[in-house]
Amino acid sequence: MTQPNDHAQTDDSVQQDARIGYQVAINLWVYEGQLIWSRFNAMVVANGIILAAISVLLTTERVDWKPLVGLSALGIVLCLIWALMTARGFDYHDYWIRSARELEKGHLNTVRTVSRGGEFAEGQQVEFDLPEKWRRHQIGCMGRVPFACASYISIAVFFIVYALAIPYCLADWG
Repeated sequence: MTQPNDHAQTDDSVQQDARIGYQVAINLWVYEGQLIWSRFNAMVVANGIILAAISVLLTTERVDWKPLVGLSALGIVLCLIWALMTARGFDYHDYWIRSARELEKGHLNTVRTVSRGGEFAEGQQVEFDLPEKWRRHQIGCMGRVPFACASYISIAVFFIVYALAIPYCLADWG
């Protein structure tokens, strides 16, 4: 037979599980964000090294076009891998954000930090229950540019440089 306190304990247990799940989702969200930018920085360095090597080879007295074509092809492959890693990272990042929002909505009714952050990121005005004058806040137009978009533009710039270098090298090779 079920005791009246068993139901309350179950609710408390579900609430505690939701809090733990929420904390895990937030921690993984932050961790994934750090991973995205660590990978991004590593790939910028790797591409910088390849471009530096190409520049050095282009300034030699006798230019050997084979390594230039090879380095450019390597740069293109690196850019493709970079784009895939970036897409996967942002997909996981968004997954953890949505998981935290879901937990807020379903179990943590008094908490709206992540869900309100989504509204804020979309350009909506959010309100804070504060005694000060600064009770409403809205992100500026420059703040609305998605980081993912900026990342892909950076990758595309490197890709285009490599893609333009190959025909240039092949034209002078003969």
